[in-house]
Amino acid sequence: MSGEQFEVAPHASPVFEVVDALAKGDTVVTVFPLDGQRVAGPEVRRVIYEAGREGIEIMAADSGAGRTLADLPRLDHE
Repeated sequence: MSGEQFEVAPHASPVFEVVDALAKGDTVVTVFPLDGQRVAGPEVRRVIYEAGREGIEIMAADSGAGRTLADLPRLDHE
């Protein structure tokens, strides 16, 4: 994201795609609806849990508006 503009149009992505983007060095931000518009929320970062499982979490420094990953819609992929 550059200033108030998104470099890539906001879109829903499964966690594995977000993890892959973060592994490539991309910046990934959450996007939430606000007053009929989409606004950037906190950035996310890649985490590696015990047993080598990968996931994402919101970066603490950016967690201002009280948004969490639980506030994002869930995508079911087979």
